[in-house]
Amino acid sequence: MLMLTSISMANISSPPSLSPTAPPHIIPEYGYILIMYTCMVFCLMYVAMCIHYCVQSRIVLDQIAKRNEEALRQRRERSRRSQISSQTLQQIPVNQDRPSGAYRPSEHIIKIPSECVICLDGFREGVEIEAVAECRHVFHSTCISQWRTSNSRQTCPLCRTAI
Repeated sequence: MLMLTSISMANISSPPSLSPTAPPHIIPEYGYILIMYTCMVFCLMYVAMCIHYCVQSRIVLDQIAKRNEEALRQRRERSRRSQISSQTLQQIPVNQDRPSGAYRPSEHIIKIPSECVICLDGFREGVEIEAVAECRHVFHSTCISQWRTSNSRQTCPLCRTAI
């Protein structure tokens, strides 16, 4: 009996033997779910931001197109209001003392523009105009005079024909 007691005492006094156990999980099971949920939220936010950017870009482009269309419509309307008939244009007095040869009423212009290409203003009643004899392009007299003094090559502002 002594022996049994000594064995049982030995078992009690000796530390329990450590058996190798699996290492504890660093992130428990719910941690993986939390990480996946967070990644999913970030991906959805990124997609939402991309969609928002695309929609905003489209809205801005539509607004720009509408503004350009409105400006073009207004310019056409302004040009139509300031356009002069070909008969009226031929009756406007022209300064023929210009050295480059001014428009002569006996010649007719191939195409009457709605505006002066130098100043981009329309031709109006009572405004003195001048046509380049070589190419028959029509300009305001003041505009073509200023063009001749500032342009050393002496060419038509529209087609670059030598004057």
